[in-house]
Amino acid sequence: MKITRSASAVTALAAALLLPSSVSAGGNADVRINQPGAGETLPVCNLQGDVGMARSGATVVATWFDAGRCEAKGRAPVPPLPDISFVGYAWSEDGGATWTDAGTIEPPAGTSAIGAPAIAAGPEGYFAVAFRAEIAGGSIIAVARSTDGGRSFAPAGRASGPADDDIFRYRQAITVSGSDLYVAWEEHVHARRSETSQLLLSRSTDGGATFRPPVAVAAPTAGSPSRPDLAVDPDDTLHVVWSQGGVVWTARSTDRASTFGPRSRVMDAPRTGHQAACLIGGWQQVLNGNIVASQAPSLAVDVGGSSDPDHPAFNPRRGTLYVAVAGAPRAGDEADILFTRSSDAGRTWSAPRLVNDDATATDQFHPQIEVGDSGRVGVTWYDRRRSTADEPNWQIDVYGAVSSDGGESFSPNARITDVAHEPGSLFPFLDGADVCAYVERNAMVPAGGGFLVAWSDNRSGTHEAPDLDVYADILGT
Repeated sequence: MKITRSASAVTALAAALLLPSSVSAGGNADVRINQPGAGETLPVCNLQGDVGMARSGATVVATWFDAGRCEAKGRAPVPPLPDISFVGYAWSEDGGATWTDAGTIEPPAGTSAIGAPAIAAGPEGYFAVAFRAEIAGGSIIAVARSTDGGRSFAPAGRASGPADDDIFRYRQAITVSGSDLYVAWEEHVHARRSETSQLLLSRSTDGGATFRPPVAVAAPTAGSPSRPDLAVDPDDTLHVVWSQGGVVWTARSTDRASTFGPRSRVMDAPRTGHQAACLIGGWQQVLNGNIVASQAPSLAVDVGGSSDPDHPAFNPRRGTLYVAVAGAPRAGDEADILFTRSSDAGRTWSAPRLVNDDATATDQFHPQIEVGDSGRVGVTWYDRRRSTADEPNWQIDVYGAVSSDGGESFSPNARITDVAHEPGSLFPFLDGADVCAYVERNAMVPAGGGFLVAWSDNRSGTHEAPDLDVYADILGT
């Protein structure tokens, strides 16, 4: 969920989160979120990644793909494993200083909950988590709900259409706006050796108990619209961004997702990485170490303050949209972080600019963007600039930058992680150099004057023997 609040709420919120109103990157020790023994049964199963996070009041909930339920070495955490969940979660009430690992979220009956969970929050301790669920007849997009601050989640319901052997659904996104809950996903239809792909979205008006029939955001195409993200602006317009063919696109709905207007171009984002054959997923764009170079745009909107110049809480950037994505605009550099913004509800966008300030050709990838409580814009990403000459473009940190002027400029890049780590595959039981590593999303939420950041981290493992965990720390200025 991408949300900010008026300046008058900042001091109270910082106190609620037990954080100072001004914080510095790296000023706190990295905190491990998932706990030993909370689902980790075998060395091969010590894999947690693809992190999401949301905040409701003083409560923060993190979610992740959790392979701790794979049953034996050599068995992949993939379906069919009915009534098994690979969606882990934890909650914190002290700004991320301590966490309670609550285990896994229960999937719909007869299904297995499979990875890449997306999470959003509403008021009064409400959280919703969307994830792909597998069943013998195919896949569905499921949504689980919590009304007690993430202490527990009710059994998940279905946001997508019914399972179908010819339909594959995944890479879901979710956001909350008032009484509306929106869920989007990729839907790939296979028929007679051909494939069409589209983005679909469904709306719930009862907190996720039921969903309306899905509508198309992007029309069916032979290409692959990929990795949507969602945000709702102060005028209640729903915005969707996605990547396709080295371009970031957007579409918007002004009638609460009943219809969407035509897509429009946000920016060109030359594809990151290079081609490699992966055991899972076939030919893909990858970075050094066979990290899948997914170009997932991240979208945020400033909803704080008032648009009335005479109002005491006047915010001239209210309604501004911000997008960050990985791209390769510079020759010899396979991945940088690109940023753009729109001040007219997504009709036009600023010229893309680099956020990372390194003078290297190393990789910066998988960004997240968020608008903080005081209107600051934060961007975080995975970064390899500190790799050594012995292992160039290899070790991974998490870096970030903050803008206090709506993206006109950014602070010097700050290292967030205390310890660098090697890339690690989520599928180490598959032998061979062509097992591609899925070092996926990091996540962030506003926290006082800065941002709480969470990410997947292999500091306890190696590339050959990964042990991925979920860590958190603070970004701010």
